[in-house]
Amino acid sequence: MSKRRHGSSGQAAVIFTLVMVTLLGALALCTDVALLYFNWAQLQKAADAAAVAGAHYLPNDTTTATSTAYTYANYDGVPASQVLSISFGNGNTTITVQLQRQVNLFFARALGFLNLPVTVQATAEVVPAGGAGNLLPIGLSCTTSDPSSCGMCTTGDPITCQIKYGQLSSDAGNWEPLALNANGANDYRTYMASGYQGPPAITVGESLGVNSEPGNMMGPTLQGLNTRLGDSSYSSGSVGSADVPPPSDLTSVANDSRLVVVPMVQYTGNGKISPVDIMSFALMWIGSVSSDGTINAYFITSGTNPGDLLPNSNVPGSGAYAVTLIQ
Repeated sequence: MSKRRHGSSGQAAVIFTLVMVTLLGALALCTDVALLYFNWAQLQKAADAAAVAGAHYLPNDTTTATSTAYTYANYDGVPASQVLSISFGNGNTTITVQLQRQVNLFFARALGFLNLPVTVQATAEVVPAGGAGNLLPIGLSCTTSDPSSCGMCTTGDPITCQIKYGQLSSDAGNWEPLALNANGANDYRTYMASGYQGPPAITVGESLGVNSEPGNMMGPTLQGLNTRLGDSSYSSGSVGSADVPPPSDLTSVANDSRLVVVPMVQYTGNGKISPVDIMSFALMWIGSVSSDGTINAYFITSGTNPGDLLPNSNVPGSGAYAVTLIQ
């Protein structure tokens, strides 16, 4: 009887050992799979941002579109060596960014796999805008839809406004970063540089979230605005450069990057992150941006439909354009 018990326990030990080896092997492979997925998600996000940023220069300037795509990929931790290709199609109205990274594996080395490539692709297209247009991912603190309620705005013609980075203050005239259908610094920076186009559309009465990390948004804000000012075909500039008033005829600059749509909202809390309701939209011209994030802008008009605020251009080849991520 004693020998039989010893034999049974020996068999159990063997079975337990086999089960443990199998479980540990599965756990090891899951770790490497998770590592591959993490790198895929990071690369895909970078490819999306690079394609959208580069498309802002299409169809006329593929050289700048290419360099901008490289820059925005680098913002997301992807060096030039991991940019597999940047190509254009459909009459230079689309840009496709392919990224590839060799991911070093750990436990799969036991099976002979030292590393595996992770490849992603994103395609963005530029089309005539029919929606919000150059919508900035910031909320202008106002008490009504009248510009006089938005803090430091002058009266007369033109109406100039000094919009300060508010640090979650409800004081009129401040601005805060908004989460427009996305969270995170990379999406925010892309929208600041190229404008939010949707989908979904942003409408009056809608409740928007304030970006969950407002204190960390100064860097992406200045990077995005620096790109936007540099994109201006009317007068290229950068953060800290001299103020540029708008031309008297806005139809000639209908697609200029300085012409933006800003949600007018009323912040209800001091130092608290809480949703805000859109009261109206303001069409503004960015004259200059200081290094502390203060935007010196010219108030043009306001309205409930952002698509109706952008001027219609009679100049061939101009007009408002939208960038859409299609793949």
